[in-house]
Amino acid sequence: MIGIRVSMRLPERMNLDTKQALTLVAGECLRRMHRRIDEGIDVHGVEFAPYTESYAKWKRDHGREPGSAGDWLRYTGEMLRAHGIVSLTKRAFVIGFTGARNAIVAWANNRLRPFVGLPPEEKLAAIKVARDFLLSTWKANMQRR
Repeated sequence: MIGIRVSMRLPERMNLDTKQALTLVAGECLRRMHRRIDEGIDVHGVEFAPYTESYAKWKRDHGREPGSAGDWLRYTGEMLRAHGIVSLTKRAFVIGFTGARNAIVAWANNRLRPFVGLPPEEKLAAIKVARDFLLSTWKANMQRR
């Protein structure tokens, strides 16, 4: 499976809902990846490589119009519908692809046009979502005491 795995450990005495925080981070990661795909930008911040002429011709011959930035992931919508949170606990989450076929196609696509993952600055922004949530929850818990 290709995907992202994130782990989080906090002291139990802090009494924080890390599963909810990780749900927020996972959602933020997915939102950022899908936005980048819509913009035609790979995981390294570079525009997706154009199709080869022979592949573009094949697509046209089969009723598919090549051209939009993320059309290779959105033509039927199946690939991105299969992209999501495949595992979530209070300590970790994994973003990947459901279904063996989707995982294999994603792996192959990712080799040609890297789209799975986040650049370092987007990882930090997603982690900030969790940090802000956990900090505000912790402060609210402390005020109730």
